[in-house]
Amino acid sequence: MRRFLSVSLVVALALSASLCWAQTGKSGKEKEKQSKESVKIEDLIAKGEYQKAIDLANKFIAAKQVTEGLYIDLGVAHFSLKQYPDALAAFEKAAELNPFGIKALEYEATCYHEMNQEDKVADTYQKILTIDPTQDEVRYDLGHLYEKMGKMPEAMQQYDQLVSTNPGFKDVAYDVGVMLMQKGELDKAEPYLQKAVAAKPEEDTPKLALAQLYLKQEKYDKAIPMLQDYVKVTKSDLYKPAVLHNIAVSQMKLKKYDDAVATYDQILALRPNEERALLGKAQCYLELKDYAKAVPVLETYMKISQDEAKKKEVAKLLKEIKGKK
Repeated sequence: MRRFLSVSLVVALALSASLCWAQTGKSGKEKEKQSKESVKIEDLIAKGEYQKAIDLANKFIAAKQVTEGLYIDLGVAHFSLKQYPDALAAFEKAAELNPFGIKALEYEATCYHEMNQEDKVADTYQKILTIDPTQDEVRYDLGHLYEKMGKMPEAMQQYDQLVSTNPGFKDVAYDVGVMLMQKGELDKAEPYLQKAVAAKPEEDTPKLALAQLYLKQEKYDKAIPMLQDYVKVTKSDLYKPAVLHNIAVSQMKLKKYDDAVATYDQILALRPNEERALLGKAQCYLELKDYAKAVPVLETYMKISQDEAKKKEVAKLLKEIKGKK
């Protein structure tokens, strides 16, 4: 998850830019010489000879042969030497030369971050989004920055915009939904998690989160199919027994005891000695007043359980059931 450009990335981006410093009105020889000098600056940066790159760039500036690319390279060289105010000044000059470009503004934001001026980072991100509202990465970073700064309304504004246009980006819908659920704002979390599931239907994690939300809301009729979908798509058996147990309990809450028995059988197929599943299955048979089926299940529990206190309760129950026959 990217928050800010690293030094290495700043250098890489600068070197990958297609920079043309040739000035109109120059002769062919002058243009050729200038082109060679511009490549030399990039080579110096690539070699880590930042001060030499700075000195050469300043020669161009003194000769009034300036471009956006020149100032970006100058800024990258200063940035690599951790001379952040000088780097910022160079990037600001680059932005002045191309007011509709965003590259220099991205570098400015990185400088402000290194200078611990997060308010100015946010302001710079806003400028980028004003120029190009489709910059999802910047919008995501801005939302995260506002969240870090404790400005949740501003963060949610950015997240909402991103969720409305690209809910699968960086799992933003899922992240916001989980955040709201953890804060107890279940009704607000629900639409975000629904969008997270819709954005990536093949993934299991959003389904599990939405199912957990429904369980918290006691919406068992919605929780059951979502948990069942999770079981279908998950590639791990690690959480399957626990998820199946939640399905069975939800089915019991809705008095769908036959369905719950079938679900407990799924658990027992994975873990034959699962005590909780045995007790749950027996409880379903008791609710159905099918004592003949409840007894062998309870007797199996008595054979495998090490919980002596619980076994006393089950023994008493067995005695009561057999007394009714």
